[in-house]
Amino acid sequence: MKNPAAKRWLGVVLVVYFLCGIAACSDELLDSSEYELGLVTASPDISLPLAYGELGLSDLLVDSTYLRVYPDGLIYLSYEETQSLPDIRDLMLFADRTFEQQIPILPAAFPATAIEVERASIDVEEDFGFPQLLKEIAFKETTSIQLGLNFEPFGSYDFFAVEISLPTFTKDGVPFVARVDASQPIVLSLGGYVANLDDNVFPMSITLIEKPHTSSEAVIVLTDANVSLAFDNFDFEYIKGFFGELGPIEIEEQVIGMEAFGEALGESQVSFANPQLTFSIISDFGLPINLGFTPLEVRKKGESLPILFTVPNPVEILAPAEIGETARTDIGIANLAEVFDFVPDEIAYGLSMTLNEGLTDGLNFMHDTSRLRIRVHAELPLHGRASNIVLKDTFEIDMTDAKESQVVSASLRIRAENELPLGVALQFYFANENSVVSDSLFSGGPVDLIEASTVTSSGELLQAGSVDQSIELDEQKLKSLFDAKRLIVRATMNTSLDPSGEQNHVQFKSGYKINLNLGFQAKLKLESEL
Repeated sequence: MKNPAAKRWLGVVLVVYFLCGIAACSDELLDSSEYELGLVTASPDISLPLAYGELGLSDLLVDSTYLRVYPDGLIYLSYEETQSLPDIRDLMLFADRTFEQQIPILPAAFPATAIEVERASIDVEEDFGFPQLLKEIAFKETTSIQLGLNFEPFGSYDFFAVEISLPTFTKDGVPFVARVDASQPIVLSLGGYVANLDDNVFPMSITLIEKPHTSSEAVIVLTDANVSLAFDNFDFEYIKGFFGELGPIEIEEQVIGMEAFGEALGESQVSFANPQLTFSIISDFGLPINLGFTPLEVRKKGESLPILFTVPNPVEILAPAEIGETARTDIGIANLAEVFDFVPDEIAYGLSMTLNEGLTDGLNFMHDTSRLRIRVHAELPLHGRASNIVLKDTFEIDMTDAKESQVVSASLRIRAENELPLGVALQFYFANENSVVSDSLFSGGPVDLIEASTVTSSGELLQAGSVDQSIELDEQKLKSLFDAKRLIVRATMNTSLDPSGEQNHVQFKSGYKINLNLGFQAKLKLESEL
């Protein structure tokens, strides 16, 4: 378009059309025959959204893994962790045992025979000699018994064998019986056998047998038939007996994390109406166990607070009545409210364990899969009061375009409907790209901007709090805003107050939300030369 006059008039039409779009001009304003435009000035309002959406209780928590909801909608935090203690079974280690017996054979001639003949026998009692006084053992497959036979003085006595009987070692009701001759030892598994003992003692019968042979044999001098029984890789599926007093056995410190609130509650003062914390000791062992907890405390950021049990420490642990059963000992906490008001990051405890303390007899038992476990269960209904809950977030901003215009005035606009029983005080910090703060919006500190919901006497939602407010920005704050690359928002929250100004115990339910709209509004001075 080369005609300057035509170009100028087209500019007038476009600018006036734009202004009419934002100022609802009348048709008469378009009659340009009555005047000539040289400069058009406009002061439109603009809005810059900063943040909007819903804020629920889950937004206050670093990890929602622990969140649960009761049927009435009340939110609670549930922690549970089970830790297995060092295996008591490892204390029941049994060394291999070998037993030897002799049957004397008098000098004699042994004519050929087509049948077996019992020549001599002995009945003896053997003692495993374990520190534990065992009464019953169910052997594992890996446990073996090796039987051997030799003669002294050495001779060729292939026509002899021995039969070993262990009448109290039974498998499916059938006693253990095995034969061995001098040609080679035999190895048999004891898997499936159950041995009934009398404080480690068991009976054994050994019989010398003359096997059938076709020619006459002789024993020239007095000879001993040496019989050996070796129990190897001794292991059990279960054992019964008296295991003796063991301990104290020191168990290194254990730590259980309780970090659901993360940094959000790191500096807050809280009080919960109905917290629950239980230590449960779960035992599969049929024997008295005393557990001493040292230390026993909750911790956060270098601070600690002792946990006090409702029972004496050390704690007597209940034992199951029968093998294969489990017993549970629940331990209550005496200073429960104090522990949760502390808002711990972790629970720490060390253990000192003693078995059969002060006892000299009794019937103990354990299975090879028996375990001793500590289960810590914490249940924290979010029904209480809190002060100084702090949230902080950072927004990237770029006001370059606005700065190039002529900003007449600006304000912060906040609109919110708040169902949470938390009043919110806000502070905004202007920072550079490295989050170094240069100024704050409110010189006097955080300002209460979002009103908490009101609650009933039981702490439930009565009426949502609301806010719709604009905060004017002076020249200095505008400059700080224009220079900033980041806006850091810090929210400090406190639970609702009753009419006397005291904090109520309030309930946080899953449906409670804050609907928040936050933005900047500015009036710009725009000029266009025509």
